[in-house]
Amino acid sequence: MKTKLSEINKSIPEVSLVICSSSFERRWFQITKNLSPKSLDLIVILQKSIENPAWKEGITAIKSIHGDIYQALDIEKLSPKHTWIKFVQEIVPLIKKQDNLTLIDITTFTHETVAFFTSMIKLYKLESKVRFAYAGASSYMTSNEERDWWLSRGVKDIRSILGFPGVIRPSQGSHLIILVGFEIERAKELIIQYEPSSISLGIGTDAYSQDFFEKNNWYRNQIQSFIETVNTTIKNVSKFEFSCSDPISAKNSILAEANKFNNFNITLAPMNTKVSTIAAASAALENEDLKLCYVEPLEYNRTYYSTPGDTLTLIHL
Repeated sequence: MKTKLSEINKSIPEVSLVICSSSFERRWFQITKNLSPKSLDLIVILQKSIENPAWKEGITAIKSIHGDIYQALDIEKLSPKHTWIKFVQEIVPLIKKQDNLTLIDITTFTHETVAFFTSMIKLYKLESKVRFAYAGASSYMTSNEERDWWLSRGVKDIRSILGFPGVIRPSQGSHLIILVGFEIERAKELIIQYEPSSISLGIGTDAYSQDFFEKNNWYRNQIQSFIETVNTTIKNVSKFEFSCSDPISAKNSILAEANKFNNFNITLAPMNTKVSTIAAASAALENEDLKLCYVEPLEYNRTYYSTPGDTLTLIHL
């Protein structure tokens, strides 16, 4: 469900627990800041780097509205496996004991963390106790200088997401599905490293703004041009559409596209909105042949990444 961030308290039942992630983006605290303090008992912040102005601004805003009811869960130096274990040991029991709703703010989670939480909520059958929330941006790459028009640079690692291994059949070819976003460098490196037999490039519709859709389409065309110019094993490039903002619709689109290539080993790379990453994880849980992968960047554009908007998406798994 899409609504306005400023109307969040009219859109969901009473919330007693919030889980969010610190970030260099000011969006990390917008949802928590707008929540009514009436029923809120605890705010758990997945803590990464705090050496940035957005962290200090966010903590100041949270304390002024909600007091000192927050606690940090440090995951910065943990491996994916130990991050998952920490979530299961510390987050799951917290959710289970809540009388009211738990709100999981995925806005500044990594795509990998979004997949973890989607899997975890389904595995422990916590759907009735949880809502996911995503605060949209009003703009990305906010600098006036063209040299600063990037969101991330370089690739640190490409890995399968824990819990989404897919099924590998050595006798079959490989197919790569990319939910295209703005981070073209990561997509290019993924294609080079995976060397798939064929590829599907997904373009997001129902975007949070027409400008986002047009940029997204431009990046998809850039990736297709890249595929055509490099010497790869790719024999076929197909295109499909999925919703950026409706996870059920997006999941169905992903499953339909994957079904066209059911004689291949399929890897799915969610690189669009976090809402569509929930859809990708849900699709991979429904069709266990799908392997989910994460492309970890070397660096983010911490200064000009985004500005907060007033669009809120609420998701009930």
